[in-house]
Amino acid sequence: MYFNNPSPKARIYILTVVALCLLLFSTRSFLHVPKDDQGSTSLFSLPTLSNPSLKSTTKPPWLLITSSASDDFQRRLLVRWSWVSLFQRSGIFDHIFAVSSTDPVLLPLIKKENETFGDILLLDHIEDTAWTANHIKPFEFFKKVTTEGWKGRTYDFVSKVDQDSFVDPVRTWNKYLKGRMGLSGIKKDRVMMSMPHDEFCQCPAPQGGFYTLSWDFAKLIGRLYAKMEKPEDIEQEDCMAGRFPTDAGEQYEFVPMDTEESFDVVGEKGNAIARDWTKGQVQRGHLSNVSKAIFFHQMKEEWKWLAVKELFDEDGWVPNRSSRAQT
Repeated sequence: MYFNNPSPKARIYILTVVALCLLLFSTRSFLHVPKDDQGSTSLFSLPTLSNPSLKSTTKPPWLLITSSASDDFQRRLLVRWSWVSLFQRSGIFDHIFAVSSTDPVLLPLIKKENETFGDILLLDHIEDTAWTANHIKPFEFFKKVTTEGWKGRTYDFVSKVDQDSFVDPVRTWNKYLKGRMGLSGIKKDRVMMSMPHDEFCQCPAPQGGFYTLSWDFAKLIGRLYAKMEKPEDIEQEDCMAGRFPTDAGEQYEFVPMDTEESFDVVGEKGNAIARDWTKGQVQRGHLSNVSKAIFFHQMKEEWKWLAVKELFDEDGWVPNRSSRAQT
Protein backbone atom coordinates (compact mmCIF):
# COMPACT_ATOMS: atom_id res chain seq x y z
CA MET A 1 0.00 0.00 0.00
CA TYR A 2 1.93 3.04 -1.20
CA PHE A 3 0.47 6.54 -1.19
CA ASN A 4 -0.30 7.38 -4.80
CA ASN A 5 0.38 11.10 -4.56
CA PRO A 6 -2.72 12.00 -2.54
CA SER A 7 -3.56 15.57 -1.76
CA PRO A 8 -2.17 16.98 1.50
CA LYS A 9 -5.63 16.80 3.08
CA ALA A 10 -6.12 13.19 1.99
CA ARG A 11 -2.68 12.24 3.29
CA ILE A 12 -3.39 13.78 6.68
CA TYR A 13 -6.74 11.97 6.80
CA ILE A 14 -5.15 8.59 5.96
CA LEU A 15 -2.40 8.98 8.53
CA THR A 16 -4.87 10.10 11.17
CA VAL A 17 -6.94 6.96 10.62
CA VAL A 18 -3.80 4.82 10.91
CA ALA A 19 -2.82 6.56 14.15
CA LEU A 20 -6.28 5.98 15.63
CA CYS A 21 -6.11 2.30 14.63
CA LEU A 22 -2.75 1.89 16.33
CA LEU A 23 -4.09 3.56 19.45
CA LEU A 24 -7.06 1.20 19.42
CA PHE A 25 -4.85 -1.88 18.99
CA SER A 26 -2.56 -0.78 21.81
CA THR A 27 -5.46 -0.79 24.27
CA ARG A 28 -7.01 -4.12 23.24
CA SER A 29 -6.22 -7.68 24.15
CA PHE A 30 -5.02 -9.69 21.17
CA LEU A 31 -6.07 -12.97 22.75
CA HIS A 32 -9.69 -12.45 21.78
CA VAL A 33 -10.49 -14.61 18.75
CA PRO A 34 -13.60 -13.41 16.89
CA LYS A 35 -15.91 -16.02 15.37
CA ASP A 36 -17.98 -15.87 12.24
CA ASP A 37 -21.52 -17.17 11.91
CA GLN A 38 -20.23 -20.71 11.47
CA GLY A 39 -18.05 -20.51 14.55
CA SER A 40 -14.68 -20.45 12.75
CA THR A 41 -11.95 -17.94 13.49
CA SER A 42 -11.49 -15.02 11.13
CA LEU A 43 -8.30 -14.21 9.27
CA PHE A 44 -7.67 -11.20 11.48
CA SER A 45 -7.44 -13.05 14.79
CA LEU A 46 -4.60 -14.32 16.89
CA PRO A 47 -5.09 -18.08 17.16
CA THR A 48 -3.67 -19.69 20.28
CA LEU A 49 -1.88 -22.48 18.47
CA SER A 50 1.10 -24.60 19.34
CA ASN A 51 3.20 -27.37 17.88
CA PRO A 52 3.57 -30.09 20.53
CA SER A 53 6.42 -31.76 18.66
CA LEU A 54 8.74 -28.79 19.29
CA LYS A 55 9.91 -27.61 22.68
CA SER A 56 9.40 -23.93 23.34
CA THR A 57 12.46 -21.96 24.31
CA THR A 58 13.10 -18.46 25.56
CA LYS A 59 16.03 -18.25 23.14
CA PRO A 60 14.86 -19.07 19.60
CA PRO A 61 17.76 -19.89 17.27
CA TRP A 62 16.24 -18.22 14.20
CA LEU A 63 15.32 -14.62 13.34
CA LEU A 64 13.00 -13.98 10.39
CA ILE A 65 12.91 -10.42 9.05
CA THR A 66 10.10 -9.26 6.78
CA SER A 67 11.13 -6.32 4.62
CA SER A 68 8.14 -3.99 4.72
CA ALA A 69 7.12 -0.74 3.04
CA SER A 70 6.98 2.05 5.60
CA ASP A 71 3.34 3.00 4.98
CA ASP A 72 1.98 -0.53 4.64
CA PHE A 73 0.52 -0.85 8.13
CA GLN A 74 -2.24 -3.14 6.87
CA ARG A 75 0.15 -5.68 5.36
CA ARG A 76 2.15 -5.86 8.58
CA LEU A 77 -1.03 -6.68 10.48
CA LEU A 78 -1.80 -9.37 7.92
CA VAL A 79 1.65 -10.94 8.32
CA ARG A 80 1.39 -10.83 12.14
CA TRP A 81 -2.03 -12.45 12.09
CA SER A 82 -1.32 -15.15 9.53
CA TRP A 83 1.85 -17.25 9.46
CA VAL A 84 3.64 -15.49 12.33
CA SER A 85 0.83 -16.03 14.85
CA LEU A 86 0.09 -19.50 13.46
CA PHE A 87 3.60 -20.83 14.12
CA GLN A 88 4.98 -18.57 16.86
CA ARG A 89 4.28 -21.09 19.62
CA SER A 90 6.82 -23.46 18.06
CA GLY A 91 9.52 -21.56 19.91
CA ILE A 92 12.03 -21.84 17.06
CA PHE A 93 11.92 -18.28 15.70
CA ASP A 94 11.48 -14.60 16.41
CA HIS A 95 9.95 -12.39 13.74
CA ILE A 96 10.43 -8.69 13.08
CA PHE A 97 9.79 -6.15 10.31
CA ALA A 98 12.53 -4.07 8.71
CA VAL A 99 11.09 -0.66 7.88
CA SER A 100 13.00 2.23 6.33
CA SER A 101 11.78 5.81 6.20
CA THR A 102 12.91 9.41 6.34
CA ASP A 103 9.34 10.73 6.18
CA PRO A 104 8.73 13.07 9.17
CA VAL A 105 5.00 12.39 8.98
CA LEU A 106 5.28 8.58 8.91
CA LEU A 107 8.06 8.15 11.46
CA PRO A 108 5.94 8.96 14.56
CA LEU A 109 3.29 6.47 13.39
CA ILE A 110 5.88 3.75 12.81
CA LYS A 111 7.34 4.37 16.25
CA LYS A 112 3.85 4.19 17.77
CA GLU A 113 3.29 0.91 15.94
CA ASN A 114 6.53 -0.39 17.40
CA GLU A 115 5.45 0.64 20.88
CA THR A 116 2.32 -1.43 20.30
CA PHE A 117 3.87 -4.57 18.82
CA GLY A 118 7.59 -4.30 19.58
CA ASP A 119 8.61 -5.96 16.32
CA ILE A 120 9.99 -3.20 14.07
CA LEU A 121 13.64 -2.68 13.17
CA LEU A 122 13.59 0.93 11.98
CA LEU A 123 16.15 2.19 9.47
CA ASP A 124 15.29 5.86 9.79
CA HIS A 125 18.22 7.05 7.67
CA ILE A 126 17.15 5.29 4.48
CA GLU A 127 14.46 6.67 2.19
CA ASP A 128 11.65 4.22 1.48
CA THR A 129 11.69 3.75 -2.29
CA ALA A 130 11.42 0.81 -4.68
CA TRP A 131 15.12 1.17 -5.49
CA THR A 132 16.32 1.06 -1.88
CA ALA A 133 13.99 -1.87 -1.13
CA ASN A 134 15.36 -3.92 -4.04
CA HIS A 135 19.03 -2.98 -3.70
CA ILE A 136 20.34 -1.86 -0.31
CA LYS A 137 17.69 -2.25 2.39
CA PRO A 138 18.26 -5.98 3.12
CA PHE A 139 22.01 -5.42 3.46
CA GLU A 140 21.39 -2.48 5.75
CA PHE A 141 19.26 -4.54 8.10
CA PHE A 142 21.61 -7.55 7.94
CA LYS A 143 24.46 -5.21 8.89
CA LYS A 144 22.48 -3.56 11.67
CA VAL A 145 20.99 -6.66 13.25
CA THR A 146 24.21 -8.74 13.16
CA THR A 147 26.16 -5.83 14.63
CA GLU A 148 23.71 -4.74 17.30
CA GLY A 149 21.60 -7.88 17.73
CA TRP A 150 17.86 -7.73 18.24
CA LYS A 151 16.90 -6.62 21.74
CA GLY A 152 20.29 -7.81 22.94
CA ARG A 153 20.02 -11.20 21.26
CA THR A 154 21.96 -12.94 18.51
CA TYR A 155 20.85 -16.03 16.60
CA ASP A 156 22.15 -19.00 14.64
CA PHE A 157 20.16 -18.18 11.49
CA VAL A 158 18.56 -15.08 10.00
CA SER A 159 16.10 -14.95 7.09
CA LYS A 160 14.96 -12.21 4.77
CA VAL A 161 11.26 -12.45 3.83
CA ASP A 162 9.30 -10.29 1.40
CA GLN A 163 6.09 -8.79 2.73
CA ASP A 164 4.09 -10.61 0.04
CA SER A 165 5.36 -14.01 1.28
CA PHE A 166 3.85 -16.71 3.51
CA VAL A 167 6.33 -19.03 5.26
CA ASP A 168 5.92 -22.32 7.10
CA PRO A 169 8.86 -21.95 9.52
CA VAL A 170 8.27 -25.30 11.25
CA ARG A 171 8.67 -27.46 8.15
CA THR A 172 11.49 -25.27 6.88
CA TRP A 173 13.30 -25.70 10.19
CA ASN A 174 12.74 -29.46 10.36
CA LYS A 175 13.98 -30.12 6.82
CA TYR A 176 16.73 -27.57 6.28
CA LEU A 177 18.00 -26.08 9.54
CA LYS A 178 17.44 -28.37 12.51
CA GLY A 179 20.03 -30.92 11.37
CA ARG A 180 22.71 -28.23 11.28
CA MET A 181 22.44 -27.57 14.99
CA GLY A 182 24.81 -29.11 17.53
CA LEU A 183 24.92 -28.92 21.31
CA SER A 184 26.87 -25.66 21.17
CA GLY A 185 25.09 -24.07 18.22
CA ILE A 186 25.25 -24.23 14.45
CA LYS A 187 27.74 -26.75 13.05
CA LYS A 188 28.65 -24.89 9.85
CA ASP A 189 28.92 -21.13 9.96
CA ARG A 190 28.61 -20.15 6.26
CA VAL A 191 25.32 -21.37 4.88
CA MET A 192 22.76 -19.84 2.50
CA MET A 193 19.44 -21.61 1.93
CA SER A 194 16.93 -20.55 -0.72
CA MET A 195 15.26 -21.28 -4.00
CA PRO A 196 18.26 -21.00 -6.39
CA HIS A 197 18.49 -17.89 -8.52
CA ASP A 198 21.86 -18.70 -10.08
CA GLU A 199 20.94 -18.66 -13.78
CA PHE A 200 19.73 -15.11 -13.49
CA CYS A 201 22.67 -14.00 -11.33
CA GLN A 202 25.52 -16.11 -12.79
CA CYS A 203 26.63 -17.19 -9.30
CA PRO A 204 25.10 -19.12 -6.38
CA ALA A 205 22.40 -16.66 -5.28
CA PRO A 206 19.00 -16.73 -3.55
CA GLN A 207 15.49 -15.92 -4.68
CA GLY A 208 14.81 -12.68 -2.82
CA GLY A 209 11.32 -13.55 -1.57
CA PHE A 210 12.74 -15.81 1.15
CA TYR A 211 16.28 -16.84 1.95
CA THR A 212 18.11 -17.89 5.09
CA LEU A 213 21.70 -17.21 6.13
CA SER A 214 23.74 -18.50 9.01
CA TRP A 215 24.36 -15.64 11.44
CA ASP A 216 28.10 -15.35 10.80
CA PHE A 217 27.52 -15.42 7.06
CA ALA A 218 24.94 -12.61 7.31
CA LYS A 219 27.51 -10.66 9.33
CA LEU A 220 30.10 -11.21 6.59
CA ILE A 221 27.71 -10.04 3.87
CA GLY A 222 26.91 -6.95 5.93
CA ARG A 223 30.63 -6.14 6.24
CA LEU A 224 31.24 -6.65 2.52
CA TYR A 225 28.31 -4.37 1.71
CA ALA A 226 29.66 -1.70 4.07
CA LYS A 227 32.97 -1.71 2.18
CA MET A 228 31.38 -0.76 -1.14
CA GLU A 229 32.96 2.41 -2.49
CA LYS A 230 29.89 3.27 -4.58
CA PRO A 231 26.72 1.80 -3.02
CA GLU A 232 24.69 3.54 -5.71
CA ASP A 233 26.17 1.09 -8.25
CA ILE A 234 24.89 -1.97 -6.39
CA GLU A 235 22.99 -4.56 -8.41
CA GLN A 236 19.68 -6.26 -7.54
CA GLU A 237 19.65 -7.62 -3.99
CA ASP A 238 18.99 -11.23 -5.05
CA CYS A 239 22.21 -11.35 -7.04
CA MET A 240 24.30 -9.28 -4.65
CA ALA A 241 23.57 -11.63 -1.75
CA GLY A 242 25.57 -14.19 -3.71
CA ARG A 243 27.98 -11.82 -5.45
CA PHE A 244 29.34 -10.18 -2.29
CA PRO A 245 30.95 -13.37 -0.91
CA THR A 246 31.70 -14.85 -4.34
CA ASP A 247 33.59 -11.77 -5.57
CA ALA A 248 35.46 -11.60 -2.26
CA GLY A 249 36.60 -15.20 -2.65
CA GLU A 250 34.73 -16.30 0.47
CA GLN A 251 33.61 -19.92 0.60
CA TYR A 252 30.07 -20.85 1.63
CA GLU A 253 27.54 -23.63 1.20
CA PHE A 254 24.43 -22.95 -0.86
CA VAL A 255 21.52 -25.22 0.07
CA PRO A 256 18.87 -25.21 -2.68
CA MET A 257 15.23 -25.34 -1.68
CA ASP A 258 13.21 -27.92 -3.59
CA THR A 259 11.28 -26.37 -6.49
CA GLU A 260 8.07 -28.04 -5.30
CA GLU A 261 8.38 -26.23 -1.95
CA SER A 262 8.50 -22.68 -3.31
CA PHE A 263 5.49 -21.17 -5.07
CA ASP A 264 4.41 -17.92 -6.63
CA VAL A 265 0.66 -17.52 -6.10
CA VAL A 266 -0.57 -16.08 -9.39
CA GLY A 267 -3.41 -16.34 -11.90
CA GLU A 268 -6.95 -17.27 -10.98
CA LYS A 269 -8.05 -17.63 -7.38
CA GLY A 270 -6.62 -20.69 -5.72
CA ASN A 271 -4.08 -21.45 -8.43
CA ALA A 272 -0.32 -21.58 -7.91
CA ILE A 273 2.73 -21.76 -10.11
CA ALA A 274 6.02 -23.21 -8.89
CA ARG A 275 8.96 -21.11 -9.93
CA ASP A 276 11.90 -23.23 -11.06
CA TRP A 277 14.70 -20.95 -12.25
CA THR A 278 16.49 -23.73 -14.08
CA LYS A 279 13.58 -25.37 -15.93
CA GLY A 280 11.08 -22.55 -16.36
CA GLN A 281 7.68 -22.31 -14.72
CA VAL A 282 5.71 -25.47 -14.07
CA GLN A 283 1.95 -25.35 -13.59
CA ARG A 284 0.97 -27.10 -10.33
CA GLY A 285 -2.75 -26.47 -10.27
CA HIS A 286 -4.98 -25.67 -7.33
CA LEU A 287 -3.37 -24.72 -4.03
CA SER A 288 -4.94 -27.69 -2.25
CA ASN A 289 -2.71 -29.98 -4.34
CA VAL A 290 0.53 -28.21 -3.41
CA SER A 291 1.21 -30.46 -0.45
CA LYS A 292 5.00 -29.99 -0.40
CA ALA A 293 4.95 -26.19 -0.33
CA ILE A 294 6.58 -24.40 2.59
CA PHE A 295 6.89 -20.95 0.98
CA PHE A 296 4.36 -18.90 -1.00
CA HIS A 297 5.29 -15.69 -2.78
CA GLN A 298 3.71 -12.83 -4.78
CA MET A 299 0.56 -12.59 -2.71
CA LYS A 300 -0.35 -8.99 -3.43
CA GLU A 301 -4.07 -9.45 -2.82
CA GLU A 302 -5.67 -10.43 0.48
CA TRP A 303 -7.69 -13.33 -1.00
CA LYS A 304 -4.40 -15.09 -1.68
CA TRP A 305 -3.50 -14.87 2.00
CA LEU A 306 -6.93 -16.27 2.87
CA ALA A 307 -6.49 -19.18 0.48
CA VAL A 308 -2.99 -20.04 1.67
CA LYS A 309 -3.73 -19.61 5.37
CA GLU A 310 -6.54 -22.16 5.08
CA LEU A 311 -3.98 -24.78 4.06
CA PHE A 312 -2.24 -24.69 7.45
CA ASP A 313 -3.03 -25.28 11.09
CA GLU A 314 -0.93 -25.75 14.24
CA ASP A 315 0.43 -29.02 12.86
CA GLY A 316 1.42 -27.48 9.52
CA TRP A 317 0.03 -28.53 6.15
CA VAL A 318 -3.59 -29.71 5.97
CA PRO A 319 -3.91 -31.49 2.60
CA ASN A 320 -7.32 -33.02 3.29
CA ARG A 321 -9.06 -30.37 5.32
CA SER A 322 -12.45 -30.87 3.65
CA SER A 323 -12.47 -34.65 4.03
CA ARG A 324 -11.14 -34.44 7.56
CA ALA A 325 -13.91 -32.03 8.52
CA GLN A 326 -16.48 -34.59 7.44
CA THR A 327 -15.10 -37.37 9.67
